[in-house]
Amino acid sequence: MKAIILIVLILLGCSSPNRINQKYVSAATKINFNKTYPNAKDVDWEKHKNKYKAVFKRENLLVTITLDPSGNVLQTENQILTSELPQKIKSYFFTNYEKQKIIKAFKVTDKTENLTTFRLQTKKLVLVFDENGNFLKELKEK
Repeated sequence: MKAIILIVLILLGCSSPNRINQKYVSAATKINFNKTYPNAKDVDWEKHKNKYKAVFKRENLLVTITLDPSGNVLQTENQILTSELPQKIKSYFFTNYEKQKIIKAFKVTDKTENLTTFRLQTKKLVLVFDENGNFLKELKEK
């Protein structure tokens, strides 16, 4: 539940992203990030309170990794192709939002809560589903 609240806060923009230069990222965070994601290139760093976010592209899809100052991965957010969404999510979307178009889809894994969700972004909405494809909530896109 905490992970869902965190996702909602991020989506609603309650904390504005603060891009930072890599030199201001803690050494432990950089070391662990580079060890875990050795092929990440052109990484943009942000700092949100006491957490770091590393944003990069892998195979032209966005990846966002949230880490603590010690370099522990707290959350991963991987953009996925619409075709990779579970069938239950696609069926729900095309039945209930037939006039909308999916702009981006993400698989979000919260390591601290051991929770996986899917997030669909349309022009006007963000839809959140649990890992089993059950609809959780609808948020208005800014």
